[in-house]
Amino acid sequence: MADSFEVRLNSFDIRRLSVRFATKKVEQVTKDIAILARLESRGPYSTGRTAASIHSVVWVAGSTVRGTVRAGTPYAHIAHSGASPHIITPRGTGYPLQFYWRKVGRVVRFPYVHHPGQPGKHFLTGPAERVGRRNRFIVVTYE
Repeated sequence: MADSFEVRLNSFDIRRLSVRFATKKVEQVTKDIAILARLESRGPYSTGRTAASIHSVVWVAGSTVRGTVRAGTPYAHIAHSGASPHIITPRGTGYPLQFYWRKVGRVVRFPYVHHPGQPGKHFLTGPAERVGRRNRFIVVTYE
């Protein structure tokens, strides 16, 4: 019976195993963030397009594993970060703005609209911070 043994791992094996572990972890974390972000992006005026456009991507470059969670609609940044009060005008000349106004219960037409602004939902950074803390990551967000 042997009283000692030896395990040898070369640097390639160590790197391969660590990248495999890190990839699985990053895939799970980005998936969790995307699920929570889809839930938090919804609201009473939401069509669901932003929630449907949220997806995560994970890639490996050498020994670095990276992951992102993004919302693909052109207005997602406004829903996420909010908007200050502003005036909305039609794109073309001679065409009034036309939209369904929930408050009045019908389609209305205006030459311009004073939008009151809206607070941001922070549907990406909120879940990123919570999931990151739960997985003992240091989370830094820039807005």
